[in-house]
Amino acid sequence: MKKIISIILVSLVSLLLGGCGGEELKTLLTFHVGTNVMGLPETAARELIEMPSTNFRLMCSTDTFMYNGDIERVDVARVDSGGIRIDGLYFKCTVEGAKKLLNVTASNLNNFIVMKINGKPVGLRKIDTVIPDGMLFVIADGPKQEELQKIADEINDSILVTNRIKADL
Repeated sequence: MKKIISIILVSLVSLLLGGCGGEELKTLLTFHVGTNVMGLPETAARELIEMPSTNFRLMCSTDTFMYNGDIERVDVARVDSGGIRIDGLYFKCTVEGAKKLLNVTASNLNNFIVMKINGKPVGLRKIDTVIPDGMLFVIADGPKQEELQKIADEINDSILVTNRIKADL
């Protein structure tokens, strides 16, 4: 039942965001909570996902806790950690998005944030601390550094479309 409600909610959001005012939302960005606890059965509330290039598998909540409308901007970022370069996306949340991120990170330490674009997992972040400032770095799993800028541009475009649609509601 919960999965049906979730599907209906996502469908309504997609219709609202995709059909209002002639605007078309080409990139739907969603964030979910995932856990590496294996052995849990797939249910309406969680699904087994596999990251595209690392093949890392985890159980992912089907519920979205943030989406395009909770993000102000995204930039490509690179972190150097112990001689290793980590490419990813750096998100700046809206005030509402920052509250959601704070709540999720505070209650899900040692789990993961899964970033999906159009329903496909493309990024991951271990929840190793509470994030109170609404600034989120997500490691890209799959796309190369050159592709990340195109993805960031598409997400920023979709954020603008989402904000215009929200303003019209």
